[in-house]
Amino acid sequence: MSTDSKDSYLDFPSNSMDLSKLQLNIDKIKSLVDLENLDFQNDKLAFNAQRVLLASLLAVYPTAVQTYLGKPGQSSMYSLTNLTSQINELFNEIRSSQSLENQLEHITENILDPMIKNLISSLFDVVYENKQKLKLLELKTEDKKELESQYNELLRKYASTMETQKQEAIEKLSNYLLEV
Repeated sequence: MSTDSKDSYLDFPSNSMDLSKLQLNIDKIKSLVDLENLDFQNDKLAFNAQRVLLASLLAVYPTAVQTYLGKPGQSSMYSLTNLTSQINELFNEIRSSQSLENQLEHITENILDPMIKNLISSLFDVVYENKQKLKLLELKTEDKKELESQYNELLRKYASTMETQKQEAIEKLSNYLLEV
């Protein structure tokens, strides 16, 4: 394996870590961790904390590898494998949290859309039946046309309202699931 490549993952940066930035991020997260804080109930804080922790673990990783390579032993190997496991766990947790976008899409396509289509379809069926009954009534042609026009306007407004409600539901779900 070549170590003279700038892109090699074993190229070690200086052994310094930006501790001030890490401390600022941790202080910010600590200030937000309050059980009374409703924002604490959603995943935003957890996602941010995971990212801060992952960044700090990744910054320490080259040092752990360098320590093991410089002085291989049980202690340094344990530290390195433990750190590697922690990094992998955090990556997996962050990836699974990102799958919430897929959950939102699934909820929309498999729950909201079919429900709204069924509601609109039911209303169309009722309006159609009533339009058929209108034909049997002894009313003037212009009165029948006026009633049919009112039914059509009702359908347009209802469909528009349902679409607005769907978009609001998607936005609320998105804010709940994906607020990062």
